[in-house]
Amino acid sequence: INQNIFDPSKSLQMASPSSSSDISNLVSLYESRTNFLKVIRDLNLNIKIIDLDDDESIKINIISDNYNFFKNHKLKFSFSEDGYTLLDKNLNELQTSDYGKEILFDDIRITVISSSLKEFRPVDVHYRYPESMYNSLKSKIKVSSNISRNSFFKNEGLLTISYASHDVDTAKKIINYANEIFLNQRVNIETEKSR
Repeated sequence: INQNIFDPSKSLQMASPSSSSDISNLVSLYESRTNFLKVIRDLNLNIKIIDLDDDESIKINIISDNYNFFKNHKLKFSFSEDGYTLLDKNLNELQTSDYGKEILFDDIRITVISSSLKEFRPVDVHYRYPESMYNSLKSKIKVSSNISRNSFFKNEGLLTISYASHDVDTAKKIINYANEIFLNQRVNIETEKSR
């Protein structure tokens, strides 16, 4: 009789599905270009609204099908109760639209959903292509794995995610959303495996 079959740590080690290569694959999945670009786009990290007070907000979506990574758009808008206006650098009106309706300008599609300002005034908005921010985001998000061995589980791993920033609230929002994307992917992968 093989005595090891009664050793619970041996049977658990044999049944453990994780390994160091599995953890490496998880790190690669988390850090994938697709995931990071989704974080940038969905959280509008590539849109910077200049000089808003803490209690002011503008909800804006800007999309481009052009992939000129090095081109930045410096836009200027004015706002009213009913809508918004795209201005040129001399504050002349280029296009006006109602909130929620799209403006086509140059190679971008702009939709301002709403604005909440203390006073209606021209506001500068800078837009960068999401792809131009990929390397910057990747350098700020650190994904590391801690592979440990204990008496029950072989190669048990833990992913640690950190984000370098002085803006704690934004950092938390970015990490939480990146984690959500990753966890949803893991669920989808496991569902496919089960099928």
